[in-house]
Amino acid sequence: MAYGVASPDFPSDGCAIVFGASGGLGQATAGLMAERGSNVVATYHSRAKPAEDVVADIRKLGRKAAAMPCDVTDRASIAKLVSAALAEFGRIHTVVSAGGLVFETMPMLDFPGTKKILDLAVEATPLHRLAQCEEVAEAIAFLASAKASYISGQHLMVDGGLSA
Repeated sequence: MAYGVASPDFPSDGCAIVFGASGGLGQATAGLMAERGSNVVATYHSRAKPAEDVVADIRKLGRKAAAMPCDVTDRASIAKLVSAALAEFGRIHTVVSAGGLVFETMPMLDFPGTKKILDLAVEATPLHRLAQCEEVAEAIAFLASAKASYISGQHLMVDGGLSA
């Protein structure tokens, strides 16, 4: 007798679109979803190289992947991305928004006050540390998978116990 959900995590056809796949959380999510069986469209706004790198890693896993540009503030750009993803993969089964702000002028930690804010956040969480991108990606991949097919209308706080 088998226990648990017997179906694969993701359909063998179609793709997941991961917005922001050129950065930490997006890269971790795109890679993890591919490891779990999903084809992936890795989007980027201005940083093509990191998105192309994660696509190369995904292809090494035997999954299909494509890096595609997209400006999420522009409806025409999103429509173009969706059309391209449908043309290449046939359907879209998952959409993940993992994009964030990119500071081209200097590393985020070099901005005045950032370290203090992060230190306060660490002190506030029961685990006394910030989350790793891979830890948040695990929650995203789970919720997007067939294993979470009966979960609906819930809020999953991946915050180290801060909201507990």
